[in-house]
Amino acid sequence: MAVADGRGAGFLAQQAMPQGLDISERNPRIRNLQGFGGLLVTAVLVGGAVVLVYALRALPHLFSFLDRTVPNKADAGALCATLAVAVGAALYLLRLRMRWLYAAVELCFGFATAWVSVARGLHAGDELGAWFGFVGAAYLIVRGLDNFAVAKTQGGWPWRKMFDALTGLSRVRGRR
Repeated sequence: MAVADGRGAGFLAQQAMPQGLDISERNPRIRNLQGFGGLLVTAVLVGGAVVLVYALRALPHLFSFLDRTVPNKADAGALCATLAVAVGAALYLLRLRMRWLYAAVELCFGFATAWVSVARGLHAGDELGAWFGFVGAAYLIVRGLDNFAVAKTQGGWPWRKMFDALTGLSRVRGRR
């Protein structure tokens, strides 16, 4: 180790990294940290899905409230359509600016959709409906994973930046 032999920490930063060799390939402790990071991200996403399900259960029932209070059903439908366009535009902006966060939200909705649709479909005795909900949830999860991959290739991958900052690897890799 550079510090133990008296050369100091600057020596490690000055060493040239061989082409194509990642620091995690040379140091198994770092590889274990990266695996733990993936496990931690998975736990956060599943936890987010659980929070999402319980938060939506706790919210006032918007659609039944509109059904009771708006006398004209066409007006209630137009109001819901306008709200859907506003939420969709906000999610699109989130996808453009922070694709990794949009992917995390998409994965949480995929987990929550699988949970709720299968549970409700089986409770109602509608196994076909449970399957459609399950497949739809799997599609959301695939889209979320795809958005994570795109965010990673575009350089918008925050976990890698945090990992580099915590371990000082950006100096070793020659990045700032």
